[in-house]
Amino acid sequence: MAAYADGEKDDRERAEVKRIVEGLDAPRFNPVLIYKEALTQPRPIADTAARLESPAAKAMAYEMAVCICDADDVIA
Repeated sequence: MAAYADGEKDDRERAEVKRIVEGLDAPRFNPVLIYKEALTQPRPIADTAARLESPAAKAMAYEMAVCICDADDVIA
């Protein structure tokens, strides 16, 4: 969702998403499904954020979003 916040689809943002996902070690995490869902079934950010239960998950989501938004040097 962060990658599309500025209304643009940028290869640098895609590369950053890929870099972050490849660095995650979560056996139940399906990045392809999550990416597809973000593209085809967008939902309000508040709904997505509500699914983050722990402070650590919230902090990780925030840091990932910042990295992705910064990837193309355009902050919306």
